[in-house]
Amino acid sequence: MTYKELYEDVLALGFESEAENEDRLILAARRALNMIFTERPLYKTLEIYQNEKTPLMTLPDFTHKGGDVIGIDFSAKAYSFLTHGTGSFKITDESGESVFDFSLTKRHKGFLHGAGKIEFLGDYLYTVSDFALYDELFGDKIEDIPTNSFFTEYKIISHAPDFLASTDAPRDRYGKAIEGASVGGGIMEIPACYSGFIRLEYKARAPIFSKEADSEIITPEGCEHLLPLLTAAYFWLDDDAEKAEYYMSLYREAMIAVKLYTRSKAKNTYSVTDGWA
Repeated sequence: MTYKELYEDVLALGFESEAENEDRLILAARRALNMIFTERPLYKTLEIYQNEKTPLMTLPDFTHKGGDVIGIDFSAKAYSFLTHGTGSFKITDESGESVFDFSLTKRHKGFLHGAGKIEFLGDYLYTVSDFALYDELFGDKIEDIPTNSFFTEYKIISHAPDFLASTDAPRDRYGKAIEGASVGGGIMEIPACYSGFIRLEYKARAPIFSKEADSEIITPEGCEHLLPLLTAAYFWLDDDAEKAEYYMSLYREAMIAVKLYTRSKAKNTYSVTDGWA
């Protein structure tokens, strides 16, 4: 259904040819769509592929004492580590020299260019942990650089912008739960040693649509005819309570019918493929 079709359907229900306040109609339609998605969730499946993210080099946690210089030679493409305290580090490689200051606890990631050296500097005592160098890149963004951890974290909304909530544990392409994987707070954690497809089923949030005539409005399966009814109920709620109540009752009856006649043990889902990770 397009916005133009919804607009025309709602006005037809009210026996009108034009909306005096189109912005209010838009708000009513968005409110109605959110309600429909709540009562009749749209399930989708995010599918991504994870390569095993094994560091080229790791170091055990070490402490820098004030005035010391700790140098680490490398020939790598990326680095990742945590610092705890106040100090600085200098990276010298084929692209030149860069110095970074830090304080408190902070995660550092970045790209490297050929052979070079990382030097930890400063007048204070601090600790460096989770140090790792990588000789492979997993994307062109800083966040694509792994951390020296047992898990790889995925911010789900970055891969599925309409993500609302997960409905199952992460699974492999054969439907088996990935051992050690978890989802919470919009973050999916997958063991770093895992290699293969990751499938995550989730509830999608209602889409935001504009009042462009051809703006497509996605609804859960079998619910397209419900949107004009509920939009009409919300649209006339202030101006004509009797009309609003009538269309709300029609919506309720129609939603009951949808739930009754489209009941199924299998969920209808969409797959969202997001490439490699």
